[in-house]
Amino acid sequence: MEKKKKSSMNKSKSEEIVKEKKGFKQSLKSLGKKSWYQQNLPWPERLIHKPKIKMQLPKAPKIPVPSRNVIFAVFIVVFAFLIAGFLYDITRNTIPLNYKQEDQTKRIIPVFFWADLHEQFAIEGIVASIVIMIGACGVIFIYQSTRHFYRPKSAYSYLAVGIALILLSFVLIEYFISQKGVKLYSADV
Repeated sequence: MEKKKKSSMNKSKSEEIVKEKKGFKQSLKSLGKKSWYQQNLPWPERLIHKPKIKMQLPKAPKIPVPSRNVIFAVFIVVFAFLIAGFLYDITRNTIPLNYKQEDQTKRIIPVFFWADLHEQFAIEGIVASIVIMIGACGVIFIYQSTRHFYRPKSAYSYLAVGIALILLSFVLIEYFISQKGVKLYSADV
């Protein structure tokens, strides 16, 4: 008896679900009819309605997108421009380099480094940015060594060149700072 009750309950539930689905489909059909919209709109559709205008806008020409390498090169050039201090050179109207005359020989020699840490010649900024770019190339070489992980010879050679470039860059920048008259590692500072 209990089995009959359960089966009759399952049949009645499935019939209810079928009825709900049919009711839902009918309500969707009534929503799609225009008469439902006309009856339920808050304003009269005959007076205010959406115009049926099709506008075709002209297609914009496709702008060619440069490759990632070109974008990277432009980024490096802008980075070098900023690192070299060209904004400072433009706003302060700095001179490219200076000359001084030796006392004994009366010979004129160029001076590439300004004796103050907060001032620079234009050539000094250019040389410093080139040296910093050498260090950046060292970082790129180290990155390339990680990409050649399964070829140890080339990975070690990329790593060695990258470390050498970074050390060269560091030593040159330290030399430039010492030429400006600043002793960073002395006890007097």
